[in-house]
Amino acid sequence: MRVVTLNTWNVSGPWEQRLPLIRAGLDALDADVICLQEVVHLDALGEVPSPDAPTSAHAIAAGLAGGLDRWQVRVAWAGARARRTLPPHGNAILSHHPVAATDEMALPTTRGESRVVLGAELDTPLGRQQVFTTHLNWRLDHAAWRERQVQALCDLLRFHGGARSRPPVLAGDFNAAPDTDAVRFITGRCSLGGRSMLLLDAWEQAGDGSPGLTWDNANPFAAAVFEPALRIDYVFAGLPHQATGVGRLGSARVVLDTPTGGVYPSDHYGVCADIVC
Repeated sequence: MRVVTLNTWNVSGPWEQRLPLIRAGLDALDADVICLQEVVHLDALGEVPSPDAPTSAHAIAAGLAGGLDRWQVRVAWAGARARRTLPPHGNAILSHHPVAATDEMALPTTRGESRVVLGAELDTPLGRQQVFTTHLNWRLDHAAWRERQVQALCDLLRFHGGARSRPPVLAGDFNAAPDTDAVRFITGRCSLGGRSMLLLDAWEQAGDGSPGLTWDNANPFAAAVFEPALRIDYVFAGLPHQATGVGRLGSARVVLDTPTGGVYPSDHYGVCADIVC
């Protein structure tokens, strides 16, 4: 199963140029599941979906899912707001497989922001697959909030644990480097608030050994805010089944990291991970 995550940078920058690059980049990856962050709701753009459009596609800004209709994607969407100056946006999961159920939960955060985690249970030929995506607080000095948020994620994954037939997947923009306690908590290297969990970092397990930057100052959209280059976007997966190896990580790579005509698809790069069935 191929999982891709990408922060689409809402509709900032040259959106009309970026949108086809996002579509083409995602299409070329031929993913089974795509986790997106900063997806703007159509209503915020004044868009009116056609009467015959699938209801599930209404939530994706400017027809992003519509551009991928030949995939027959299923879409689940949960809204959030990162800053008052931005239109409402949130997280989305696009799937080749039918979405059997969805869940969403608000995460603790600062006043003036809202953060959510979106979960989808996918009905795959090999069994039910649970996928979660989120976008944590963005400010570098908000480590304490991100630590609270990952503890809430832990509670949600535990709540859904009984329904799993395959190791869960958690992907998104965590705005935290691998050595931070928020990420160390997810990967079982520290406890927080009396809680602990263990998911595997796809890049750490199956990447090419490079830093794997997803916030890179080589990208002028990222360089414009004068923050350090970091790896902050992740695909995490639960431990593979010991008896069968189902769910083991086969490969991971940074994607959508190349400009076209000087324009990058987003201010973030994406991550693509292959999970062995």
